[in-house]
Amino acid sequence: MGSHGGEYLFVSVPNKLSHENPSAKSQTWNELQNLLDEATEVFKFDIPQLRTGTLDRLMSAADNLVKVDMAVEQVIRKIERQFADINENNEVILEVEEQPTLQYLETFSWNSAKYPTGRQIDELIKVISQHSIKLEDELKESALYLQEKKQAVQFMQRKKLGNLTIVDLGDILTAEVVAKYNLSETEYLKDIVVVVPSTAEASFLESYENLAQDSVGYGQDGDRESVRGSPVVPGSARKITEDKEGYGLYIVTILKNFEAEFKRAALSVRCVVREFQFKDALDSDEEEEEEVGDSLEAVESELNSALNQLRRWCKAHYGEAFGSWVHIKAIRVFVESALRYGIPANFAAMLIKTKKSNEKKVRNLLHMAYSSLDDSGMMQATKEERNAIGGGEDIYPYVSFDISAFGSRDK
Repeated sequence: MGSHGGEYLFVSVPNKLSHENPSAKSQTWNELQNLLDEATEVFKFDIPQLRTGTLDRLMSAADNLVKVDMAVEQVIRKIERQFADINENNEVILEVEEQPTLQYLETFSWNSAKYPTGRQIDELIKVISQHSIKLEDELKESALYLQEKKQAVQFMQRKKLGNLTIVDLGDILTAEVVAKYNLSETEYLKDIVVVVPSTAEASFLESYENLAQDSVGYGQDGDRESVRGSPVVPGSARKITEDKEGYGLYIVTILKNFEAEFKRAALSVRCVVREFQFKDALDSDEEEEEEVGDSLEAVESELNSALNQLRRWCKAHYGEAFGSWVHIKAIRVFVESALRYGIPANFAAMLIKTKKSNEKKVRNLLHMAYSSLDDSGMMQATKEERNAIGGGEDIYPYVSFDISAFGSRDK
């Protein structure tokens, strides 16, 4: 495959010396270094001997590696995107084993403690795959928790800072205001909170005494329903305040048992009746006005805590994810090299830094040096012929995989 991100290629070629010769890899590395020295930067990518098992297991591992490679990379990209969203001012850089990502890649050393070479290849793949799934689940859970806290803050901000249709009335109808306007609820009468938009204010003041006009019977005893009228007490509308959006907060006194009828009638003239217990405001000196967990300050604190927690998680686990991905790449190179060059595996691998401007030159140099490895004739086959037998579009006589560390470049 070609390098989509203009980053790096993993390339392996067979050693000319026997695998038992301790100088076999060094000789191949030197040849590759001399070949590509003027075209780009190259780095040794040392892969230890891994346990291959049977040929069937090796071929099965090759197929599984393609899926695991993609899955692990997706987890890495999700961590990078999540971290970029919450890393204000790019104050922190994601690292791998306490070093910049590209430095880790260029100085890669197999982690035998984490991935013992005595284990079968398919077992190593399973360990990495399962850990990647675990990281993805943890990230999803933390991101969901953060989103919940963001929504809680937005909700509280609307209650505190929104217009009169949604703002917390407890901050407006304080004990002092309730006492000043003598707002109350008696056995027969109740003061109702009505939010009136500025565009409807004039018509509301003209008509509010007639809202729910047919709701109450005012006739004589024995013929109460002969005369019907509104439950509103005439002249009871009092304006308490208005907000920046032009909504006015009115108090209207009505007959207590006709609140539902008045509410429906008010809505028909674009006014909103809001529930509020005046007794709670009068008792606020003796009881807490709000539960701490429901206050804006509390949910903002919880949001900041969730942000810091997710930042720490990304910083702590990104290195694990990226390190395991590079090990998957190393295993892919080993398996493909073993299948292509034979068992016991006898090859040397290099990490080659590429850019769009030099990738073609690098490929040409490698082709001239290693075209003789194309024993199958795949290089001469047409694109359609290669696809027909599963060869893909990009075929080289040597083993080649790419890696794009674009999401974690040094800043």
